[in-house]
Amino acid sequence: MIKEVAFIGYPVTDVARARAFYEGFLGLKVHCAEEIKTMPGIWWIEYDVAGVTVAISNAWPPSGQSGPGVAFEVDDLDAFAAKAREAGVPFAFEPMESPICRFFGIKQNDGIRYHHSPAFRASPGTFPFLTPHHGHPRQSRHPHPHPGHHWQLRRQARPAQPRLRHESRRRRHPR
Repeated sequence: MIKEVAFIGYPVTDVARARAFYEGFLGLKVHCAEEIKTMPGIWWIEYDVAGVTVAISNAWPPSGQSGPGVAFEVDDLDAFAAKAREAGVPFAFEPMESPICRFFGIKQNDGIRYHHSPAFRASPGTFPFLTPHHGHPRQSRHPHPHPGHHWQLRRQARPAQPRLRHESRRRRHPR
């Protein structure tokens, strides 16, 4: 029986460039970073984002197809969009509004697209989550101008639940 999600993993082609994006631009803190001993030059980096492990690795190549989703909440959509522009991060599409939230999409390293949204039209007890969308915009649940792999951040009411974690799976990054 499945007890929890152990991690959400994303393949990257350039570990240094990916780390600059995740750590530098997004501001995520490294939970662990290890070079795989049996595979020199292959890295596994984990970020603990509010109890959810987001991992990047060059152990497998990006497929160019849709993949998993992960949530990144921003406090101020316009300020975050401005930060992305200043950093030269390419936009998948400009800020737009849906019946659920305002959001925009940015591209990262290997063409993965992220949609970001502030706490918009959300009541207490809601949490953000990101869902992958596939195919043509008309096939998606939310309108967007670009088909293919990208993510959309939105808020949905849901009761707060304690997070279950297996600490034995966590490796500390020596700093």
